[in-house]
Amino acid sequence: MKCLQSFIFLTLLVGYGACETLGVESFEFNPCAGDGIGVKVVSVKAPNTPFRLDKPVKLSISVDIKQALGNNGQIRMTVKRNSFPSIKIPCTGGPIKFGSCTYNVCGTIKQLYDLKSRAVKYLDKYLLNTCPIQPRKVEFDETLDINLDINAAIAIFARGSYTVTLEGIIDGKVIACGKIDIKLKRVDCTGWFCRR
Repeated sequence: MKCLQSFIFLTLLVGYGACETLGVESFEFNPCAGDGIGVKVVSVKAPNTPFRLDKPVKLSISVDIKQALGNNGQIRMTVKRNSFPSIKIPCTGGPIKFGSCTYNVCGTIKQLYDLKSRAVKYLDKYLLNTCPIQPRKVEFDETLDINLDINAAIAIFARGSYTVTLEGIIDGKVIACGKIDIKLKRVDCTGWFCRR
């Protein structure tokens, strides 16, 4: 009987403590050392902050590409959780990796087309679909359908503050750099489990 009671209690605890998704409570971009040598990231904004990750998100990015970006171009992304101690999120995922990863510019463009990614329409619209990417100013202003469905267990561990550092690299030299500070929180969470 005690086993049955424990099972019912755990079922209710998890069932009534379901968190629908994560939300972004704050989003702030700042340039860092090395920015503007070959690519100048003018601004990165999410004007509708706070926002949910299971709903469309408006994103505005202004970039001045000052030199061609070809096979020798890379984007290095470092994701750190701002805890004590700070935790570097490893590179992980399927065909398209996420976390602290380094991407080859031309290789990633080809991969997005091969996978028929939703990002392809933006690459076409902003003429970022061929390699090398030629110098130009890009004013990206779109509403993206991120639609991340995150369950309660993941949301508990994912909430918190993060710093995402993006570096543009050509032949080993940093030509652009920017940091995005993001704070994630659980939204639409009910029950005892959500207060943890």
